[in-house]
Amino acid sequence: MSRARVFISLLVVVLLASAGYWGYQTYLAPAPPTPSPEPAGASTPALPALVAAEGRLEPARSATLAFRLAARVAEVLVQEGQPVEAGQTLIRLESADLDAAVAQARAAVSQAGAAVAQAQAAVAVAQAQLDQVRAGPRPEEIATAEAQLKAAQAAVGQSVAQRDQVTRGAEAGQVAAAEAQLAQALAQQKELQIAYDQVLDDIEFLAGPTEERTRFQLNAANEAVAAAQAALDQVLAGASAQTIQAYNSAVGVSAYQRDAAAARLALLKAGASPEQLAAAEAGLEQAEAQVRQAEAALEMASAGLAAAKAQQAQATLAAPFAGTVVRLDLEAGELATPGAPVVELADLGAWRVRTVDLAETDVVLVRVGQTAAITLDALADETFTGRVTEIAAVAETNRGNVTYAVTLELDPV
Repeated sequence: MSRARVFISLLVVVLLASAGYWGYQTYLAPAPPTPSPEPAGASTPALPALVAAEGRLEPARSATLAFRLAARVAEVLVQEGQPVEAGQTLIRLESADLDAAVAQARAAVSQAGAAVAQAQAAVAVAQAQLDQVRAGPRPEEIATAEAQLKAAQAAVGQSVAQRDQVTRGAEAGQVAAAEAQLAQALAQQKELQIAYDQVLDDIEFLAGPTEERTRFQLNAANEAVAAAQAALDQVLAGASAQTIQAYNSAVGVSAYQRDAAAARLALLKAGASPEQLAAAEAGLEQAEAQVRQAEAALEMASAGLAAAKAQQAQATLAAPFAGTVVRLDLEAGELATPGAPVVELADLGAWRVRTVDLAETDVVLVRVGQTAAITLDALADETFTGRVTEIAAVAETNRGNVTYAVTLELDPV
């Protein structure tokens, strides 16, 4: 892989275009009073020499980029010497596992959101129930309960009447009706028997359909006689024990329904009891607690999604500012090591000089904003201009001397 040095180390002579005395007079010394004429022969002190220092020429803005993940390189999208925009993707790592983790985290957030919505719906139901308990029954509810009680009472009376009728046995009218039904069936049977006997006497002439039709009619009459006799016997014998028990059971069921309807009406008129009110309030509190629990789960799932997305974003290396790729140390298929530099980016459109040997006796003469003349060893015949932008507050030891770092920005050429 080709390599290039990011910082071109050149010695420059920084001529700070202001003398120490002039800098002191301009920035530190109080305004002097109006001078009085000096006596003849007085001399003005000479200005000190210009301050000079050596420094390093470097891009005004540069960055060394590295991955936080250990993963294989999927794609290198730039090359050395290529200009890039801020935010442009430079290198992308393989991220199938990270993508799956993001998808799983999104599903967890969706599920947690649905749980929150369900819990909030349960709160609404519990609140409505509590409001209903506090408000008491509506007039239409009481009217409905009263109507149900009346219907249940009527059903009890009907069941009792049916049971009493069965247990009293047959009345005279019922017996007479059964006997009349039997007499009618016997008379019909007798007529058909005579007709059939006549057919048999003249069988030679009435054989065939006439005999068959008369025989069927006689058989039906015989069955009608048997049925009428059985009905009469049942009326005379009265209801069986099983029938009476069935009617008694029906009376008990209708009485239970009547009592239940009466109890419901009484509860409605009495209103909610303290126990019912406490139960409704407890139900609301429980539903609200479930909402808080669901919201906490949603918050946790959202945090997990944010973490998964942040991890996924670490698989992509992007330019933090617009500049030029001056070094590229990774190719597709290679394994990225966390923290190992892989790309160096520099803004070659602006340069600066940082001094390395400005003595402490000279730094007091330098102020931010002062202009400077700058010469480069590589371009000794040209002089560049710049401006002081920063003065270090802490000294350094440079080759046994106490020095201060001063930064100057070069003016555009």
